[in-house]
Order: sequence, then structure tokens, then C-alpha cells
Amino acid sequence: MAGVSSKSATKRKIGEENRSYQEKWEDEFCFISGHKEGTAICLICRETVVGIKWYNLFRHHKSKRSSFTEIFPLESNERKNKVANLKLKVVKNIPNFKMMNGGHLQLF
Repeated sequence: MAGVSSKSATKRKIGEENRSYQEKWEDEFCFISGHKEGTAICLICRETVVGIKWYNLFRHHKSKRSSFTEIFPLESNERKNKVANLKLKVVKNIPNFKMMNGGHLQLF
């Protein structure tokens, strides 16, 4: 029968997709790696996005934060400063994160 999967077919799991957070997404979409594996946190609204995929972060940023890119254009110093300030605010409010040398976050 078309469209019917067999019993031996297994459902794909997010953890098995080997997706990882990419540092460039911090400036591009204003996200940092979340405290749980496979999650990312929006620096602006602090929503957690599950399933770290470029499109998921892009969709969140475009649908909810489109004005941010207009106010703070990509690659601008203003945007880099704003993202750094937002990151510091989020880190202060998440007790399990600490800032490492180089501005990277680490769960402890």
C-alpha cells in the first residue's frame, strides 16, 4: 500500500541527527546554544527553539524579529554590540551558564 510504512521502519530522533549549534548563528539570528542538547535560546525573547537547524532559527528570527535586522544590519558594529549586550543579560539570568574566555558559554 502506498504511503504506509512498515513496522521495521523506525522514527527518526533529533539526537541521532548529529546537529550542533554553529557560532555564526549568534550574530546572524541572535541565538545562543541552549542548556539542553539540541536547543537554542533567542537572545531577544528568550524563547527556546528545539531542533537546531538553520531553517528553524531563520524562521523564528524572520517571523518574530524582522525589525531587528532593519535596525541593526548584519555585519554592523551596532549589531555586534547589541548581540553582546543581549547575551550578557541572558547569561546573568540563566544560573547554569557561565561566560568563558572568548565570550563562549559553557554549561556547568
